[in-house]
Amino acid sequence: MKRSALLICTLSIIFASGFAAGDYANPPMWEQSMNFSHQSWDFMEPEYTAPEGPALPLNPDGVPEPINEFGDAALIETSFDVPPEYQHLIAMGLVGWMPEVEYLVTPRKGYYGGMGHTHLKFHVPAAAAQIGCDNLVWVQMTYFGRMDGAEPFALAAAHDETMADSAGIETVSVNTEVLDETAGSIGRWYRTTGIFRYSDKNNGLYLKLSVFRYPPDAEHTMGGSAMVDQVDIDTKTVSDYDFNGDDIVDLADFAILSSQWLSSTAIQ
Repeated sequence: MKRSALLICTLSIIFASGFAAGDYANPPMWEQSMNFSHQSWDFMEPEYTAPEGPALPLNPDGVPEPINEFGDAALIETSFDVPPEYQHLIAMGLVGWMPEVEYLVTPRKGYYGGMGHTHLKFHVPAAAAQIGCDNLVWVQMTYFGRMDGAEPFALAAAHDETMADSAGIETVSVNTEVLDETAGSIGRWYRTTGIFRYSDKNNGLYLKLSVFRYPPDAEHTMGGSAMVDQVDIDTKTVSDYDFNGDDIVDLADFAILSSQWLSSTAIQ
């Protein structure tokens, strides 16, 4: 009973620090770019049940509505690292998918995570490889993770589902914003945004998003939680032939190329 009370107290502190949903924040504004796609997951629909949550693969269930002419993006795998002594929490519905918890104060609904490190793997179809073109992938994750100085998250990208082949994938940028602080040291809300650049090999990219919780210790017996509340992913194609920098290749670029060619011919 004491352990259950302690767990409820711990989760109460965590959930009380939440803020309003709708976390597709500062998107890259790629809508007019070549081969643009968008997909969002907020992990909350009325038919989802805990702790299993929705059936996988899970197509985008958030807003804005998905746009991807190259196929259906999906959450394809979830996994949770739970210490052996806390495996019973899985059966209690405290690891896995969580809906709104009525006795906790938070405006957020629908999470993957709980009392264990949380890992989500996505596949996002994209344009096939073209000469002189690369794909950019913008990924944003809103989550609750540890705040003790250790990294609360990890982002990985690969060409294959095993995450073994990352050849040619460049991490352009990764930025993390603290959204709201929580009393104590068990965790806080974050938003992490990353951009990857790659030449397509297999009609898309695999992304693994990980969130790490504060580990159990003498002060915080059961440790903290790791929870993913929302994921948003945008993609576009960039081309060496986009001479005017408007993110599309059209007659304007052909005119620039022609002008450059004529200039070089005149010089000769």
